[in-house]
Amino acid sequence: MKHEPEYSVRLTTAQAKRIAWVSRKLGNALRPSEALVLKDILDGKENLEVRLERRLHSEYGFEADERHLKSVGLMLANEFERTKELKEQWAGAEMISLTKEGGWQVADSFLKDLQDGVEFKAMLEALLDFILARAKRLAADRLPGTFLRLNAAYTYEDVCRLLDWGQNMPAQNIGGYCYDKDSDTLPIFVNYEKESKAIQYHDEFKSVSTILTLSKTKRTIESPDALRMRKVKTEKADYSATAIHLFVRRNKDDKEAKAFYYLGQMDLAAPLNEVELPGAHGSSKAFEALWTLRHPVRSDIYEYITGEKAK
Repeated sequence: MKHEPEYSVRLTTAQAKRIAWVSRKLGNALRPSEALVLKDILDGKENLEVRLERRLHSEYGFEADERHLKSVGLMLANEFERTKELKEQWAGAEMISLTKEGGWQVADSFLKDLQDGVEFKAMLEALLDFILARAKRLAADRLPGTFLRLNAAYTYEDVCRLLDWGQNMPAQNIGGYCYDKDSDTLPIFVNYEKESKAIQYHDEFKSVSTILTLSKTKRTIESPDALRMRKVKTEKADYSATAIHLFVRRNKDDKEAKAFYYLGQMDLAAPLNEVELPGAHGSSKAFEALWTLRHPVRSDIYEYITGEKAK
């Protein structure tokens, strides 16, 4: 509209916001689930949850559990965002509404946009076709049981979504790693190059198959963080099946790659080691963890992150 005088398509503010939401949130095609639901809505289908479960199984070999379906529903209902600012930014772009039982209903405003806007519907359909074609290509490389792809780059938001978390967790709340009880997942995020003022201890690859990471401060080997990493089973909690995922980027200011490389799941290779970290107000307890990666780091990614030859 701004640059092409002869362009005649005009969308309402709500329709434009929905196109922007689908483009920005789903355009990377990290998983096909939301696009499949929207395509079914455009085609007038019912029983959206059942159809999604069946299509993911038949077209992608993916078994969608209750948590995955809940994640998709929250995303399409604009309930995935955690901050007030983001919820307000995308208010009006909801595609579905959630019932008290968590069921899905197509949002009345979305139905009205589809009925009133032939051009909007055509534009959305073309966009969804593109997303699903891209998703099909990307899904060919996914790890079994997930839509995560080894060596792909993901933002914090991408990870929260792909691990089927109930809400998008802001980076400052994650603080290096964060445990999600419902999904029983513990992603660890590593900024490999630290700032000069950072503490002297740091995360370090020992080889393409092992990495040493440091916990948050004021932690011991009996802290909840450590119990989860050790996959301890107690009367109060069972972390034996906790999935621990590693995401690494060179540094947080790297303009080439704001996202983290996904390097797969990992397991403890040795007992946790408590350390004392120096600070302006005295030392603080923490612990080091030595991990074995289930998939060795690809040599080019290893060299890019560490600045050293793969070893």
